[in-house]
Amino acid sequence: MNIALREARETNYWLRIIQRTQTGIADTLNKLLQESEEIMKILGAIVSKARGKRKN
Repeated sequence: MNIALREARETNYWLRIIQRTQTGIADTLNKLLQESEEIMKILGAIVSKARGKRKN
């Protein structure tokens, strides 16, 4: 899950770079960025929960 979270963050980074340089596809990129952020939140919650369980 850590690797998946890292990859999701990298994808989000590249999408933001593309968004800044390509103005013609803003609607599509906004949707992709929103999905990317939701995926990062889900994966982040899973990783956080897994870390919490290991400490107990």
